Amino acid sequence: MEAEIYDRIADIVGPKWVSDDPEILIGYARDLTTYGRFGKERRPECVVLPATTHEVRNIIYLARLKKVPVTVYGTGINVGGGTLPKAGGIILDPRRMNKILEIDEEHH
Repeated sequence: MEAEIYDRIADIVGPKWVSDDPEILIGYARDLTTYGRFGKERRPECVVLPATTHEVRNIIYLARLKKVPVTVYGTGINVGGGTLPKAGGIILDPRRMNKILEIDEEHH
């Protein structure tokens, strides 16, 4: 990943919440399918943990602008490969987004 993209992501969420450490990336490189005969490991280029919808929006905007794929990673127990990065890119882990701040009954 280009250093400029990584640095801009760190500016969005803070340097504590983005990583390109290989030991962190390996944990996001597989789901339950990778333990069977059809699965394979695919590492992302970085993992980011946003805390707000505003941060998510800014990450997605940057990724689209730079043509970097984004994959959302929930629990990692998917069995269809849906949480695996297609071609490196960014893993977006929403675990810090653990509160409901508002429910819009009118526009739900």
